[in-house]
Amino acid sequence: MIKPGKAHVKKNTFVTLCYRLCNSQFKTLEERTATDPLIFLQGYHQLLPAVELALEGQVAGYTTTLKLSPDQAYGTYRNELVSQVLRSQFAAHLKLEFGMKFDTEGPDGKPLVVRITKTDEDSVTLDGNHPLAGQELIFELNILAVREASEEEIAELVQGVTGRSNLH
Repeated sequence: MIKPGKAHVKKNTFVTLCYRLCNSQFKTLEERTATDPLIFLQGYHQLLPAVELALEGQVAGYTTTLKLSPDQAYGTYRNELVSQVLRSQFAAHLKLEFGMKFDTEGPDGKPLVVRITKTDEDSVTLDGNHPLAGQELIFELNILAVREASEEEIAELVQGVTGRSNLH
């Protein structure tokens, strides 16, 4: 039911959001509180599609809990995105450490970010999966505020995300 006088979450609205992200064992993985909320522009793929969809049409004060399957979150874990490479394939001056990220090309030829998940004397294990791939995730969401974005704010955000100066 639409509540008169309140801004509703829709494309081109800024949403101020508190959330807690947990794994299926309810271990907190990430949290944004009222003192450090997430502010995002709805409709520009800044959040997982399932989260944006759950917020669509809601107003400040709305709270919900979402349980997302891996397919609704960061996808299933794909073994083909994990590879072991020789250290000699990296520049000698690089200090290769767990968690370092590199841009490369995936098996499908598309750009892929990989991170180091293991190192030893001779080799490095690279993983192109999102760190939360394969996990069921639980989002506890609380909308603090909703407001319409100005045309200037939208243009600025879209230019920053796409590198283009218009919405087309």
